[in-house]
Amino acid sequence: MEEKEIKAREHKEEKKVEIKKESKDGKEASFITIKKPSFKRISKWKVSTFVLGILLIIAIFTNGLGISLSGKSADEVGDNTLSYINSNLLRGIAVAEMGEVTEENGLYKALLTISGESNYVYITKDGSLLFVQAIPIGSVDTQNGGTNENVDARSQDTETVDISEDDDPVKGDLSAPVTIIEFSDFQCPYCAKFYTDTLPQLEQEYIDTGKAKIVYRDFPLTNIHPLATPAALAAECANEQNKFWEYHNILFEKQDEWVEIGEDKFKEYASEIGLDAEQFADCFESEKYKDEILADLNDGDAAGVSGTPAFFINGRMLSGAQPFSAFQSIIEDELASGE
Repeated sequence: MEEKEIKAREHKEEKKVEIKKESKDGKEASFITIKKPSFKRISKWKVSTFVLGILLIIAIFTNGLGISLSGKSADEVGDNTLSYINSNLLRGIAVAEMGEVTEENGLYKALLTISGESNYVYITKDGSLLFVQAIPIGSVDTQNGGTNENVDARSQDTETVDISEDDDPVKGDLSAPVTIIEFSDFQCPYCAKFYTDTLPQLEQEYIDTGKAKIVYRDFPLTNIHPLATPAALAAECANEQNKFWEYHNILFEKQDEWVEIGEDKFKEYASEIGLDAEQFADCFESEKYKDEILADLNDGDAAGVSGTPAFFINGRMLSGAQPFSAFQSIIEDELASGE
C-alpha cells in the first residue's frame, strides 16, 4: 500500500527533546526536534518510530509513565496506558491501538500498534511503568558484570533461524540459491507497503532472474486486524485453484476497499480473477484452511516473529517494511557466500 501521510495543524510553539551522548570521535549526537503539529506532512512510519522512541526515553529517564493504578485489572491498565499515549504523545497526529493485555513474567504485555507498525510493550501491574523493550536475563554476561561485549553488532542480520517453507505458496525458481520467507498479514498497512514499494524491485532483480524465491506464510494479527484471518482463508482458497498470487495481489491493491466494506468483497475478487465461484464459496465458508493458517502463525511465533511483515532471508531475519536496499544487502551477501 502506498505510504499514507497525514497533516497536522500548525502551532507557533515548539518543544525540543535533546538527547546527547559522546561518540568515539568526541562529537555529540544530534538532537530530536519535536514540533507542535505543523502543515508539514508526516509519514505514518515516522510517527510510529518517533512515538516508540519517546516511550523508550520516558521509560529510561523518567521511570515510566507515572500513572499508578494499583489493584486495577489488566484491561484497565491497558486502557489507561493507551489513553496516555494518545492524549499526551500522539495528540491527534495518529491513533494508537492496543491488543489484548496478557501477563508475562510478572508484567503485562500487549501489542501496541501505531499507524500499522506493531511492537510489544510491557507495563508494570500498577500501570506506573511502561517499557518498549524487555531484555532477557540470558543476554547479560553476569561473569563480566555487564552486557556481553562479544555479541556482534550485526548479530540480528547474521544469525540464522531454522524456519520451514512448509507447503506455502512460492514465487520464483524452486532451486534458487536464496529463499525469502515472508510472514504477512493481508490487513496490515505495512505489508501492503512492502508489496507496493519493495516487492516489485525484488522480483525484477532477484526473483525473475532465478537468484531468489519468496514464500508467503500467514501471520494474521487478529487482535488488531479482525479481517486478517478471513482474508488469509480466502487467499488459501484461491491457492487451491492455483491462483494464490493473483488473489494475493488484489487483496493488497484493494486493501482499503475490503477493510472498509468487509469480507463480502472476497467472493467478488474471486470472480474477478476467474475462480470457480462455487468451489471458492464452499472452501471459504467452511474455513477449510484454518489449521494451515494456525500452523503458519505458530511457526512464526516460534521463530521470533512479533509483528508484520517479517522476513527470513536464508534464515536471516529482517523485520518491517524495509526498503529494497536492506534486502539487497543480505541477498548479495548470501549469493557471495554461496559462490
